[in-house]
Amino acid sequence: MIRSPQRIEDALVAVWLVERYLDEVEKAFSGVSSSVQTDSGVSARLFGSFLSWLNDHESDVFVVATANDITKLPPEFARAERFDSVFFLDLPGAEQRAGIWQIYVGLYRLDAKQKLPLDSDWTGAEIKACCRLSALLDMLLRYGQSPSGSHHPDSMTVGLQCPLAFKLRYIDGVRLPATASQLIGKHVHAGLEQWYRHRQLGLPLTPAEMLSRNDATWEDAAQTEQIAFESVADEAEARQQVRALLTAYLSSVPQDDPLPVAVETRLTAPLIDPANGEDLGVPLLGIVDLVLAEQTGPIVVDLKTSSRSDGAQEIQHEVQLTSYSYLIRETAGQLESGLEIRSLVKTKTPKIERQRYQRRQERHFRRFFAVLREYFDALDRGRYSYCPGWSCQACALRDSHCQAWDG
Repeated sequence: MIRSPQRIEDALVAVWLVERYLDEVEKAFSGVSSSVQTDSGVSARLFGSFLSWLNDHESDVFVVATANDITKLPPEFARAERFDSVFFLDLPGAEQRAGIWQIYVGLYRLDAKQKLPLDSDWTGAEIKACCRLSALLDMLLRYGQSPSGSHHPDSMTVGLQCPLAFKLRYIDGVRLPATASQLIGKHVHAGLEQWYRHRQLGLPLTPAEMLSRNDATWEDAAQTEQIAFESVADEAEARQQVRALLTAYLSSVPQDDPLPVAVETRLTAPLIDPANGEDLGVPLLGIVDLVLAEQTGPIVVDLKTSSRSDGAQEIQHEVQLTSYSYLIRETAGQLESGLEIRSLVKTKTPKIERQRYQRRQERHFRRFFAVLREYFDALDRGRYSYCPGWSCQACALRDSHCQAWDG
């Protein structure tokens, strides 16, 4: 390992037209802030020398660095013009995932005609693992990640409301055509993600820039979701609704809104009951829309679009809110200062509703783990009965698969 700043500089300029790749750079410089206490300042001096060289060198060295969590980078590293460009690489889109499936289905010699599991939040590594397990255990791909594999708040909420809907969606992999309303929600979400990611990087967009960038991706998004609008006018109306919702949201955000420390972040933690230390044996998965930095601790924000006012009924969001609280505590080691749901309501004149909820208490986790045990018991028994009720009104499975179910 090179411990001398001068030897690092000599190594970098010793060759012509070299590319220097720094993988997971936030880990390479993770000890800079405490260097004086841990290694007599060696890491801090190396970091300072590297920054000076990066800023002043005239050699033909092209530096590329990757980071999983830019919030852990020393602030000096992320200042403007330290790097020529900053790129964000998201989870693979539908087209990329289809290509990854094709590669690994062929590699593991699986049946290419079988149904695929729901993979909207999967990485390439998870697709590979699913194919490998399917081949190893001689099972269908949609069982390659079984119901007992990993659980997230959305699937748990569906499982608690209607076990039959859970089975159809998450086990049988029933795919229903996307609707215009779902496209509007996803496109609004994509715009807000872009807005907050730029703020996180210290490269904020103006509202006009964000709206322009978001609008430019509309046609690709509609094609990916395979939305067939009845008329050009219907599509124009949906597109305008996205602009109106985003404009209303940006107008409602206060100037002193805290900076984001995490945007659309995937968190996973083992489910261990804090009351008795029992490990339930499965991980909890959650994708948190937004985490904002407040002096009293992080505030977890969930962004939603809805067709009508949701009200402030905490109980209907309790599983999701407690899940996010648990994940933040387990992965970041911090108590949240609170949780917030920001709803963009698709009324004629868009409304923005913000409900703030208190930090989760012991009673919330007792209720959460009691519900989890009921949920897992139902999965273990393989009992997927239907539960007729008010939620059937909005269920896309109501008039097709549900009617065909005979127990």
